[in-house]
Amino acid sequence: MTLSPGARLGPYEILAPLGAGGMGEVYRARDTRLGREVAVKVLPESFSADPDRLKRFELEARAAGMLNHPNIIAIYDVGAHDGSPYVVSELLEGQNLGQRLGGRPMPLDDLLDMAIQIADALDAAHAKGIIHRDIKPANIFLTERGAAKLLDFGLARPARESPHAGGAVPRDASSLPTRGAGPGALTSPGMALGTLAYMSPEQARGEDLDARTDIFSFGAVLYEMATGVKAFPGATPALVFDAILNRGVPQPVTSNPAMPHELERIVAHALEKDRALRYQSCAELRADLKQLRRDTDSGRVKAAGVVSTTAAPPRAARTGPRRAPKGWIAALIVAFLPAALVAWYMMPRNGESGDAIESLAVLPFVNATGDPSNEYLSDGITESIIDGLSELPGLKVVASSSVFRYKGQQGDLPKIGKELNVRAVVTGRVTTQGDHVWITAELADTKDSRHLWGEKYDRKVEDVHDLKLDVARDIAAKLGLKLRTAGFPPHLPDMSGLKAAVAASKSEANRAYLQGRFQWNKGDLEALGKAVDLFSRAVAADPEYAPGFAGLADTWLVRSVKLRGDDRLAALRQGKAAAEKALRIDDRSAEAHTAMGEAFLLLNRDIPAAQRELARAIELNPNYAPAHQWRSQADLAAGRDGDAVQSARRALELDPLSAAMTWNLGRVLAFTGRQTEATELLEKAVELDPELVVAHEDLARSRERAGEHEEAGEEYLEAWRLEGMDIDRIATLAVASEEGMKQFWTTRLGMADGGRPGDAMSAYDRAVASLKTGDKAAAITWLSEAIDQLDPETIAIDKDPDLVSLRAEAAFKDLVKRSKRA
Repeated sequence: MTLSPGARLGPYEILAPLGAGGMGEVYRARDTRLGREVAVKVLPESFSADPDRLKRFELEARAAGMLNHPNIIAIYDVGAHDGSPYVVSELLEGQNLGQRLGGRPMPLDDLLDMAIQIADALDAAHAKGIIHRDIKPANIFLTERGAAKLLDFGLARPARESPHAGGAVPRDASSLPTRGAGPGALTSPGMALGTLAYMSPEQARGEDLDARTDIFSFGAVLYEMATGVKAFPGATPALVFDAILNRGVPQPVTSNPAMPHELERIVAHALEKDRALRYQSCAELRADLKQLRRDTDSGRVKAAGVVSTTAAPPRAARTGPRRAPKGWIAALIVAFLPAALVAWYMMPRNGESGDAIESLAVLPFVNATGDPSNEYLSDGITESIIDGLSELPGLKVVASSSVFRYKGQQGDLPKIGKELNVRAVVTGRVTTQGDHVWITAELADTKDSRHLWGEKYDRKVEDVHDLKLDVARDIAAKLGLKLRTAGFPPHLPDMSGLKAAVAASKSEANRAYLQGRFQWNKGDLEALGKAVDLFSRAVAADPEYAPGFAGLADTWLVRSVKLRGDDRLAALRQGKAAAEKALRIDDRSAEAHTAMGEAFLLLNRDIPAAQRELARAIELNPNYAPAHQWRSQADLAAGRDGDAVQSARRALELDPLSAAMTWNLGRVLAFTGRQTEATELLEKAVELDPELVVAHEDLARSRERAGEHEEAGEEYLEAWRLEGMDIDRIATLAVASEEGMKQFWTTRLGMADGGRPGDAMSAYDRAVASLKTGDKAAAITWLSEAIDQLDPETIAIDKDPDLVSLRAEAAFKDLVKRSKRA
């Protein structure tokens, strides 16, 4: 029943509703006899006729009422009103543990204080022979005065006689119903009750339980308190059951790099799947927690300061306001992680020699600071790791544009492995606080989510520079006994250049570079403008900073494709100048050689020079997808159709979820006469990115060539809508025939001649449209203007299937010669 304020249940006056759940409705009330406020839980009328629910309700009141402990909710009274039973308890002000966590770890001091109270409450319940069986964050209440209270004994039952459950069932628990005890029993053998994500293995299997089931559940809660994530996540109950029964929890340091080793040990001991190896009593668990608190207070615990980056700083860091220079972190990652992963990559997989992992993806590192302004840092670190690992021969590393689709996701590793076609993934977190830097990295096999390697580092900022190579050697030494060779493989990247990289990272240059890449990845003109400013700031801070010039080159060249006329020419020239400067500083930069190849292709139309630069980029970094993408365009312009398709396929293999790489392969296939395959790829590109204009345009052209006029018209209209055109004036045209399409293009050209900015067309698009209306002379004229404007579409006009009717024209052949070397 629902009670209104002012209603009475015996001596209790209802003041306001507090909440409702499966076992009853809770109200704030006033005890008119004693003048105090209380909580009243009422079993709904619809449940009172259910013997099982009624018995559980009574059991909760009796079980909690037997327990007199400051960390267990106090029961004052029981009664019934109009056939509905109720229980009266102390009124608590605060929030439950789940609400307090909110998906984030707790500060260590708070965690230990709360955990010790909960352990003490459980120990008291177990001493009375009561097993809670539903320990979870929602059943632990944190009061405003800092006390933890154990709630909801609705699933509690007395323990069977067991040396691990405190001996025989105490006399005062003997009247509570037990599992399998005849007609009055609440459960039967084989029935699992409780909250799935916090069940012990024996509880999930429906076995007889003792106090150690609560210890396991409390271990899962401790894990969540320390990391902010569930110990046993899963998209379906079957996956959660499997994780509880068969799989270990992810290393806590992956989610919380500052977690003390001793707390890791305590959590791991509580979560032992074999209860014979688990803590045998909450008293033992409580003792270890108290010891850790003493060691923390005395300063004997390493890294025992912060568990949550959102909480107060660690004691060691409270003496000064210094912040970690964030540029150092990326250089530290670059220093240690590639070497560690090379060592791992060269070792057998758990004794299975020959099962080498030849492909991996670095998923976006988590910005554990919780500050959105630091996103550029975690993103930059991710890209730095990808760049470092990409130089390893024989190892495929997925490009950043594909992996960043998983940013902010707790992904299913087997699913990710299948989507990216990789055997392993790298995940990690970066945290800074005061003068400390915490970095964690973990590798997992995507076949079975098996943890393969993990490490965490806690360093003072002033030690990072001197320890950059020591960290890499530490990881290599840790894996050294498992290496197939005595030392590092001969192809281990030369780490001597790291000294310069770390030195640069101390300055504004590296920080501005990371911020620039963060903007560059957004891809729109506004973001690219910000990227130019940031890369310019990087090279101003350090005129010998090659990555900054490579970033500038990338940005100007990408912007040139989106610009027209003099603006395009200026962007192309600035891009080439920046690429030349980057190569003068560092001739081994794959990014700079790629940018130079782009410049030769787009600005100079020097196809052989572009091919040489792009080949050099691929030699330096075989996993750099943009180099393969631009090489496919250079090969296409050179008439090397097979090589063009192969390069485009390789680019997509390295960046499998990239709409741009999918579109690129579709375009190359269309230009080499493989129309059906091209259409399938272009459809996929549109699916991956519904706002990619060039994909809509090329899909429309592909459908038009196939005679699918209506579908083609729809795609053209969508592309123009995305570009900001008012499509209503053309959308009503009938395009179900060739004659209809001709009228469609005549109308479109007329709109472009009208002078409205939103209706403008590029010279190249005008040439193609003119040809579709039957005007070859106009098509030739517009193509000539497009070549003069260095339109990127004119790189391979002799391959464009929409211009096939011009190929026999002498004027067109002259244009082809001009387009190759303007």
